[in-house]
Amino acid sequence: MQSPLKTDLLATDPCGAASKTEVESVGGALQSAEAEDIAGGRGCAWIFAGFAGDVSGALNVSQPDGLSHLYALKAQGSGVTTFKPLQDIAGHSAVEYANGGEGQGACQLAVGLRDDMTYVLVTQLRGGNPYLDDPCGLSVKIAEFAIQHLKAVQ
Repeated sequence: MQSPLKTDLLATDPCGAASKTEVESVGGALQSAEAEDIAGGRGCAWIFAGFAGDVSGALNVSQPDGLSHLYALKAQGSGVTTFKPLQDIAGHSAVEYANGGEGQGACQLAVGLRDDMTYVLVTQLRGGNPYLDDPCGLSVKIAEFAIQHLKAVQ
C-alpha cells in the first residue's frame, strides 16, 4: 500500500470524495449529491437523474481492521458471498465483496486507505446508466477520485 492517507476530508465532507462534475463525467447526469448517515458513519449519496441508480461512498469507521476484516471473513468462510480482490486503485488495495444482493447493476467495493480504514462504495444502477453492466467499474472511478482528493490535502 502507498502511504496511509489521512481521511479528515471525507470525515468532515463526505461528498468531497468526488465532485458533481467528476461523477457525471463517468456515470451520467446527477439528480443530487448529498451527505447522509450510512451504517458506520457519514457518507455521500450520488443519485443519478432519471432513476438510473445511485452510488453511496463512506469511510467505514466501525471496522478498525480495514481490509483485513474482509479477508478474515473470507478465510472463515462466513459473511461474504462474493469476494474478489481487484487491481490496486491509485496504489491502494481493493476488494469487491457482497453478503447477498448480487445482481445486475450492483457492486460493493472496499478500498484500503490505511491499515485501519476503508472507503466503501455501494453501487446500485438501473437502466439508462452507462455502467449498468459494469457497476464496479463506476465504483473504481469514484474511488480514484476520492483518493486523488485525499492525496491533495495530505
